[in-house]
Amino acid sequence: MLSAVMIVLTALIGLAIAIYSLASTGPDHEKFGYYPLMHLLLAGVAGAFLTGDIFNLYVWFEVMLVASFALLILGGEKAQMEGAIKYVTLNLLASVIFLTAIGLLYGMVGTLNMADIALRLREAEHQGMVEVLAVMFMLAFGIKAAAFPLFFWLPASYHTPPVAVSALFAGLLTKVGVYSLFRVFTLMFDETLDYTQDLLLWGAAFTMVTGVLGAAAQYEFRRILSFHIVSQIGYMILGLALYTPWPSPAASSR
Repeated sequence: MLSAVMIVLTALIGLAIAIYSLASTGPDHEKFGYYPLMHLLLAGVAGAFLTGDIFNLYVWFEVMLVASFALLILGGEKAQMEGAIKYVTLNLLASVIFLTAIGLLYGMVGTLNMADIALRLREAEHQGMVEVLAVMFMLAFGIKAAAFPLFFWLPASYHTPPVAVSALFAGLLTKVGVYSLFRVFTLMFDETLDYTQDLLLWGAAFTMVTGVLGAAAQYEFRRILSFHIVSQIGYMILGLALYTPWPSPAASSR
C-alpha cells in the first residue's frame, strides 16, 4: 500500500513538473536531453518504490544518481559544477556503503528478497553483525535522504539547476532515501529497533535543527528553501524513530 501511494504521488509530481517545464525549459536544455533525463529519473524513483529486492533497490538508486547528476550539470555553469561535485561525491560514498552492506547481508542470509531477509535475520546467530548492518544501511540511506550530519550536499547543489529540476529533486530524490529507511527499519531490521531508535531519533532532531538554523542564515530564497528541505527530512525520519502506531478510532474516542 505504501509503495502504491508513493507511485501515485510520483506520477502527480512528475506531471506537474513536466507541465511547468514546457514553459520554463529553454531550447539549450531540451537539446541536451532534459526530457529523457527527467523520465529516466522518474523511472528510477518508481523502480525504487516498487522493488522488493534489496539489490534492485541499489540499482534503481544508481539510475537516479546518473539521471540526477546529468540534470544537475545541464547548462554547465560554474555554480552547477561545484554543487554537482559535492552531490555526486557524497552520494557515491553512500552507494559504496549500501553495496557493501548488501554483500555482507547476502553472505549472512543467502537471499536478496527483503521479505525473506526479514525472516532469516530473526533467526541469525550473530546478532552483533545484524546491528552493524543496520547501522550501515542507516548511514547509506541517511546520506541519500540528506540527514544529519552528511546533509550539506543538498543546500550546496539544489539551488544551482533550473527551477523545474530543483522541484523534481526536492519532491522526489531525498524522499526515496526516507522511504528506504522506513522500508528497511520496519521490515528487515524491526527487531533491532531498540538499538537503532536512539540513533534515528537524535539524527532526526539534529537534521530538523540544522535545517532551520541553516535557512535562517541565508539571504537567497532558493538557498532558504534548500535548507528547509533538510529540516522537513528530519520531521519524516522522526516519525520512523518514534515508531508508534496510528491510534484507532475506538482508542481516540476513549
